[in-house]
Amino acid sequence: MKVCWNLTNKCNKNCRFCFRDKNLKPLSLEDNLVVLDNLSKMDVSKITFSGGEPLLYPNLIDLLKESKNRFIYNKINTNGSLLNENNISDYLENVDKIAFSVDSSSDEDNYFLGRGANHYSHIKKIIPLIKKEFPNIKIEINTVLTTQTINVLEDLFQSIKDNFQNNEISRWKLIRFCPFRDVNNEKNISFEISNDDFMRVAEDYTNRDANFLIVAVDMDEMYEKNIVSQDGVLETTKNNQKKYKDLKDSNSVSKTQYTQSSGNSFLNTNLNLYKIFFQVAQYGSLSMASKKMLISQPAISKSIKKLEEELDVTLFYRNINGMNLTEKGKELYKYVEDAYNSIKTGERSMMEANNFYRGKLIVGAPSHIASFYLFNKIKQFHIDYPHVEISIISRSTADLMKKLENHEIDFAIDASPIKDNEKIIHIEELGEFEHCFAGLKEHKYKKNINCLADLENTPLILPVAHSYHRKKLNDLAFNSDVKFKNVISIETSEMIRESMLQDLGIGYIIKEVIKRDLEDGILEEIKLSEKLPAVTINLVYIDKYLTNIPKMFIDNYLK
Repeated sequence: MKVCWNLTNKCNKNCRFCFRDKNLKPLSLEDNLVVLDNLSKMDVSKITFSGGEPLLYPNLIDLLKESKNRFIYNKINTNGSLLNENNISDYLENVDKIAFSVDSSSDEDNYFLGRGANHYSHIKKIIPLIKKEFPNIKIEINTVLTTQTINVLEDLFQSIKDNFQNNEISRWKLIRFCPFRDVNNEKNISFEISNDDFMRVAEDYTNRDANFLIVAVDMDEMYEKNIVSQDGVLETTKNNQKKYKDLKDSNSVSKTQYTQSSGNSFLNTNLNLYKIFFQVAQYGSLSMASKKMLISQPAISKSIKKLEEELDVTLFYRNINGMNLTEKGKELYKYVEDAYNSIKTGERSMMEANNFYRGKLIVGAPSHIASFYLFNKIKQFHIDYPHVEISIISRSTADLMKKLENHEIDFAIDASPIKDNEKIIHIEELGEFEHCFAGLKEHKYKKNINCLADLENTPLILPVAHSYHRKKLNDLAFNSDVKFKNVISIETSEMIRESMLQDLGIGYIIKEVIKRDLEDGILEEIKLSEKLPAVTINLVYIDKYLTNIPKMFIDNYLK
């Protein structure tokens, strides 16, 4: 639970659109400690200390310390004018985030609005001092959207971008002027903006390319904030229903009273937000995620902003190329991806349990390995379980490993070398297979060819130069002082075999691929004095994501 605590209604500024009641008196530190204890019993995890101007509350430093001792996240909303290089250490020692009110970059505008002509220049000076003293503190800028400020918003945006270094500002919050608690109707008429104006500003600026998060807050979000008034009364609003609780009484709240309702903050978080986050991260685009999930783009954007608010981090950088994860976003993605894939694995396991009529098997393997090593095993499995849906994906090793990480295949069968990483748990050797040189038997090549040197000027059909098999052969040739001079390079073993059958030359190939041709007497192996490199075939899988059918296939048909 998060609350905004208006400690005092005193303020050293006289903003024209302010809604505060200046006649109320703040509570003593003793009374506010009782309020703090009751908030702690209610499992409040974050307090925004506000006002008026919270720095005018005489015991603010003590209250912040006591709040931090209760493991509460502390934020301050302030105009910033009372902060200077001599007091920021005292005020901000126990603060996690600070938000400055800035409505314009113009001295003239700030004077008119009541913040003072030098307001923005002071903010520009104090922020670098704060980051130098407290590099981990998060700094926000809050701008109230009124009929006056939306006309100078572009100048403020450019000024924030130009004047603050990377990571000095974590978020720029655009807050729609709210006729809060129905106070002062004359001000409502003077400053309130239309729905169209708010939507135009929100859509424009929240999609801007900036090194800080930009969010727009509408009136409904303001109305439903949990507010603690300066006289210690908690006001909660949900669906326009208001509830009040006096927190000044030390016995007014019991721990057990709120354990179930407040509880773990994770349980109160809409898990759909994480699903939307996962899809946007995967596609790197709001529009692509919108098409995939059949949810409107504005709704997806709002969900991402809500999750960022809940977690108090920036998850994406928005730019013209789409949505890119921040470092914190990448960190969260690892956990969400793991959870998402665990759920998918659980669903498949439940469907496949004792029922192979609803299951599937998705294997990744290069085509030449599938042809001699996998197909006979797949054939027998399909005979035994004809209702299992079988897919064989043929890609490069790098692509297969990516598909394995993304859980698009159950396991991969491929030749060494395979680079391990933190997501690939098991790499098991399935067997070692020989390479050979072979050609059409009718030419009787083996009569005149006995070593690598005899192949220097012979037409050869070899794997492409970047392949592992070709590199190992080149190493052997180099050590034997042999240089092949008449070479056709081909990508796949099937095409090498076909080229041999078409009499384009002698081919270098895994012996198992042409086993049938050798047995039928169409091709003949040319045995050399040198020992040719062998190839190791590996099984690669992530154990925790293997469901029943892939496990059974590996155990009973593959190994």
